[in-house]
Amino acid sequence: MFKSMSYIGLVFISVLTSLTASGENSLTATVLEKDNEFWQTYNTCNMTEMRNYFTKDMEFYHDKSGLTSSREKFMASIGENLCGESNSKLQRKAIKETIKVFPLNHYGAIISGKHAFYRVENGHQILHEVAQFTHIWNNSNDGWKMSRMISYDHQPPSESMSTSETHLSDKALNSYIGQYHAPNTGTVIISRSNNQLSIQAGKMNAVLYPVSETLFRHPEAPLTFEFIDDGEDSIVKIIVRENGTIVEEANRL
Repeated sequence: MFKSMSYIGLVFISVLTSLTASGENSLTATVLEKDNEFWQTYNTCNMTEMRNYFTKDMEFYHDKSGLTSSREKFMASIGENLCGESNSKLQRKAIKETIKVFPLNHYGAIISGKHAFYRVENGHQILHEVAQFTHIWNNSNDGWKMSRMISYDHQPPSESMSTSETHLSDKALNSYIGQYHAPNTGTVIISRSNNQLSIQAGKMNAVLYPVSETLFRHPEAPLTFEFIDDGEDSIVKIIVRENGTIVEEANRL
């Protein structure tokens, strides 16, 4: 009898664990979808849609500007600054491998991670800064809305990159290996030695250090190398930036 009950108990625990994992996966997918929708309104300055992602009593904490309380004050600030006619627009990109979602029982969920902001000038994206964020989403009768936003540890590219300790999988590293062609530089060769990528381009021969899964930095020069895929996980080119400004694009051969 004891053995039989133990077996039933184990089966119950197994089923419960499976259901819990399934629920958490569903929650993560939902919050990631809402997060992506919100940032699309941010990147396009769609003020009408953007306000729908906040609770009325939302609070925004920023390490430089401090606290902005209420949705109305936050939207006014966005209208005057980020989306003002005379201001350069910022584009936000998530550093995907840092993003995590955690359940918040009887309330909603927490999403946190790192993201990069780019200034758009003359059609080019210039890396402006990298920061960390933590957002709290509330799930109520009104749907999923953010009630608290915390944005902190804003750093210029050089400083945020110098402390990077990103580690990449073999699959990710191997996907970048190959030859590329750049209009000004000529042939660019990306190779791998153990867990590091190296670049050979003209007189340049250096190890590349990862900032994120797709962004790497030069160890001694203010250069970054962003690997771009075709939307189906196939790398098609490298965008090279110096001090945040695009100076070269190398297409994969």
